[in-house]
Amino acid sequence: MTKTALTLLAANCLVTMPAVAQRTTIRATAIPTAVTLDGKLDEPFWATADSIDDFRQREPLEGFAATERTVVKVVHDGNALYIAVRCYDSSMRVGGPASSAGMPTSRLTTMSEF
Repeated sequence: MTKTALTLLAANCLVTMPAVAQRTTIRATAIPTAVTLDGKLDEPFWATADSIDDFRQREPLEGFAATERTVVKVVHDGNALYIAVRCYDSSMRVGGPASSAGMPTSRLTTMSEF
């Protein structure tokens, strides 16, 4: 490869590389009552709990902004730490199971990572 070709390749990599992600911190909010583990997040403290939602992809374009929104909230009481994760999917049909939205349930369990 010529020196010019290597220079162009290096310049192209710099242009297409995403910005280096900065470390994000979330504060676990102290709560006065226990969480009801029902998946609803309807207790008042969830509305004011600290959250993060600026996630980056790992695949297919590592470091680029996520294509779907995810929100994580963290609270704690005297006995436990509670982490709520709300994952949005723009292709999901409302009211139906995952398999009716065109995604096999097995894919959800084998490809989802936390």
